[in-house]
Amino acid sequence: LYATTTCSNNNNNKRIPIMAPTRSRSQPTLGRQQTRMHVQNPTWQRDAEHGKVTLSRCRPSSIWEKKLPEKRHHRKLSWSKVGLAGNSPTYCQMRGPSPTREQRCRDRIKMTIEMKNLDKLWEIYIESAAWHQDEHAKWPISNHEFVAVRRAIEQCLKKKIKTALATDTLEDLEAAANAAANKVDILAFEGNASFPELDEVYHRINQKQAELVGMSRKSTVPDADKTAAMEALDLAIEAQDGEELSKAIQAAIELNVDVTEASTLLKLSSKYFSSDAKDGLFAKDCFKGEKRTLYILNLGPEMDLNLLERILKVRGVNMKYYTNMKELLKPPQDRESRKGMSIAASLHGKKTGVQPLLLQDPPKNTLWVISGPEPSKLAGDMAAVGKLIEFNRQGGGLGIIGSGNRGGLANPLICDANVLLSSLSLERMWGHYDGKKQVGPQPGSGKPGFNEAHKLFTNISKLDEGFSTTALADSVLKQGFVELLRGSSGKPLTAIREPSRAFSGSHGPIILHASAMHLLGSKEGVGHEQWLANLFLYSCLRAADMVEEFDFGAEGAEPKEGEGEGEGEEGEDEEDVGVVNEQEAAEDLDDLEGW
Repeated sequence: LYATTTCSNNNNNKRIPIMAPTRSRSQPTLGRQQTRMHVQNPTWQRDAEHGKVTLSRCRPSSIWEKKLPEKRHHRKLSWSKVGLAGNSPTYCQMRGPSPTREQRCRDRIKMTIEMKNLDKLWEIYIESAAWHQDEHAKWPISNHEFVAVRRAIEQCLKKKIKTALATDTLEDLEAAANAAANKVDILAFEGNASFPELDEVYHRINQKQAELVGMSRKSTVPDADKTAAMEALDLAIEAQDGEELSKAIQAAIELNVDVTEASTLLKLSSKYFSSDAKDGLFAKDCFKGEKRTLYILNLGPEMDLNLLERILKVRGVNMKYYTNMKELLKPPQDRESRKGMSIAASLHGKKTGVQPLLLQDPPKNTLWVISGPEPSKLAGDMAAVGKLIEFNRQGGGLGIIGSGNRGGLANPLICDANVLLSSLSLERMWGHYDGKKQVGPQPGSGKPGFNEAHKLFTNISKLDEGFSTTALADSVLKQGFVELLRGSSGKPLTAIREPSRAFSGSHGPIILHASAMHLLGSKEGVGHEQWLANLFLYSCLRAADMVEEFDFGAEGAEPKEGEGEGEGEEGEDEEDVGVVNEQEAAEDLDDLEGW
């Protein structure tokens, strides 16, 4: 509260604003009338420095002292009620004037140029462009001030291109090409900027991608080598030597030689298989304590995989779900060494050497990729595809899933799956089939149904093929893959490269699946839950977990197609033997068609 008084000093009348006095601890609380009287009788002091007379009610413990505390936390309470309660501040700090929009824009430009962040610089450059500015949010800065922004963008791009050519890795080359996309044309038009080294970047990318496609398997093999591999297979089968046959199969797969005949002799067993048929193929807690993890990368429509996660958890396998390739391959933060995806490291483009969780221990990890629609998310990131292929070569399990039209999309969801298949030198998935039928055991090779002799179909007598399926190419069955399931359309739905020494060697298993609906484990789908558990847990096995046995006695029983030819009426409907209860299966899945 301020009061005003008039005093006579050197015959000059002055009106001096004064502060209401504060009371000491010994003084009683003053009423309004007493306070007014107290103010009217102030104590005057002469300022020795300026020779002026001032009214002073300051006490040594008051906040109204002339000399403020040196630091904000040095607290001197006043004698007021507020001060005695401990709430009185030492002094007031006035906030400065708010910066104008022009000053804020200049500060943003200056900070971004110092950080050398290409994305932020380009964002400023586009926002300030005349053709892009919002009518109500124009930048109040002259055009010549954005020259520094354009030059900073050019420097960042040239540095990125130079670094990519120096490292000569597909990841850095693609990152430089993606960073320069759609920017170099604008910069060349507005600032006459030139990037002659960008052509060399694109040339090296094409070479690297060609090397990546031919990295996994040899595409062109001399006929003499194929003939020698086939002769080695025949000799091993005639000699009934399991060790030699295992080596011959592995060499034949590397040369793209058909090993279908030899694959029928292979019988696999594992300590992880359950002895009790009631538990299914895998016993409870069979992987407990082994830190095995199954990663799912869903690039398509959202899916509810809670049932799959519970199934894996019961057997001791952890599941991690991702929808973005960059998140999957992002290194974790190393808190001990302070390395990883730190802000400082990412801003300066430093490589910390910390591997993503998926790549740290490939034999313990398995990745399933669910393909998405066009445009493919993997086609523009071949460096990531190369990491996944290398992950499989180092012992990691790889599953590739495609599907037909679903999620309201007009085309089959096979784009990302075909990118991976092309990198593995395998023929692509193709087509859309309604499905909605149940299949039983295959009556013969190439017939609709499932491979009853395989361990994966333990406790499964009928299986719903699902709806909205796609199809695998028959040629993959001649490249070391064993057929597991063939749909009612007559096209393969599931094939596997076994996790055994003969078929995978030191690599991890590969599973191709063309019916994404099986991942839901629907109760309406016959056999879905058991099939889901068997398939995904089987992908966690490796060659070291399996025991190979070759049943050479089964060689004479191989031709199965002609068994029903001379059996009268049973052979007449042979083509429909593998498909059962078509109408019932279609009615059961009508409710799920909107998924």
